[in-house]
Amino acid sequence: MALGGALILVQVGILVRGDALPAAWAVLGVVTVHMGRSSRTPILAGLGFASMVLSVLALAAFKLLPGLGVAGTVVWQHPPAGSGEQSMWGIRISTGMWSPVAVAFALLFAARAWSLGSDPSGRPRAGSVFLAGCAAIAWTVLSFLACDRYAALAALLAIPVAAVLAGRTHGLVKLVSMTWALIAACGWYVVTLVEATGLDGPPSRPAGGMVLAALVCAVLALVSRRYRTERFGQVPAAAALGFGLAAMAVLLVIETHLRGDGVASERLGVEFAAMAVGVVATLGTRWARRARMEMVESVGQVGVGLATCAVLFVAVAEAAAPSAGRTWVEHWLLNASTLAALVIAGCAWALRPLLPGLFALAAVVFTSAMVVRFFEPAASPPFASTVAIQRVALSAWVALVAVGLVVMGFRRAEVRTRWVGLGLLGTVAVKVLVIDMSEAEPAWRVVALMVTGILLVVTSVVYSRAGRAPG
Repeated sequence: MALGGALILVQVGILVRGDALPAAWAVLGVVTVHMGRSSRTPILAGLGFASMVLSVLALAAFKLLPGLGVAGTVVWQHPPAGSGEQSMWGIRISTGMWSPVAVAFALLFAARAWSLGSDPSGRPRAGSVFLAGCAAIAWTVLSFLACDRYAALAALLAIPVAAVLAGRTHGLVKLVSMTWALIAACGWYVVTLVEATGLDGPPSRPAGGMVLAALVCAVLALVSRRYRTERFGQVPAAAALGFGLAAMAVLLVIETHLRGDGVASERLGVEFAAMAVGVVATLGTRWARRARMEMVESVGQVGVGLATCAVLFVAVAEAAAPSAGRTWVEHWLLNASTLAALVIAGCAWALRPLLPGLFALAAVVFTSAMVVRFFEPAASPPFASTVAIQRVALSAWVALVAVGLVVMGFRRAEVRTRWVGLGLLGTVAVKVLVIDMSEAEPAWRVVALMVTGILLVVTSVVYSRAGRAPG
């Protein structure tokens, strides 16, 4: 039997020419491996494995030494122009394309056939690992040689899809699917940044970036779906949510940056991206909470937290930026950061049992930025304002917030809240003495000192009485 199989392999090598030879050996190897593993005949399985190895070697030889193969062989072609003949297929396919594809998929199915008869949850067989690795390498090289940028990355996703649909050994399927899906995800970031920044040409919108990002998320969701009964199923689901949020933010920032001009468009892009990330992350967190997927829920919480920080950063930047000369109402309310804050507030309400400290900090920072905007000297406020008044108003507001935190800490018996309030009060006192009073008029200096002193006295009285109260 071994001699007969070897003769068949030799005959195939003699009769078949060009790039069709690796495909022929690959198909013969898949069939032989499946027959050998199904019938528990080691000789047949070994012959099939040898045929697969020969196909890999032949493919590598023909690609490294084009003179050995006939890469331009045409299987179906259009009839000559003006001949009046009709083409049945109407397409042009060369063996330079379909032969590596056939070998790659044949290697994957041979890896699955080699694992027949073994425990799917056990350690993968060495032969399966070798065949699957050869398939992944062949498909990766083919995708980068035959495709361009996003198309090449989309072609890479065929490896995890084929592994999920045709794989048998769980450990090998997990390794192959996650590795190549993450390679495609990392490649997406590289290609997107190259096109948006114009490293190899003029900056342009990443055409196809949204489609490829959706494909990456879909492949990761497919992997998670297969292993939904295992804890490992949370890993690709969390990766899909995290990659999707990051890709959405990057695309929105790039779009607004290329449409606009200057820092204002960049801030607007960050705000839109933060709003989108906050909403999608909130929906993902609520779904993960119902599905009891702790890892995915954590990724959603991180996304909401980062979106909140981005909104606060832009709100502070807008408050510190010079006014465009609009009325104080427009400068105070009609801006993108206010809309973003409302969206984040809705996300906070949807996730109200989570992240209370972060959203409390967000409220303090945003309201402080609103106070700074309200007292903007160049925005035509309802009364005359100066930079000194703006600073004093901010100090007074932060001091009120600090007193409220101290009172809340006593009412709810939260020591950390009390200490945060006291720390804010100390910061306000230093700010008033060092910054606010440096350029203020004498009258405003007296008012600031009086207000700060009264707040400190009230806080000390409340603190001492609450400390002596029973319980």
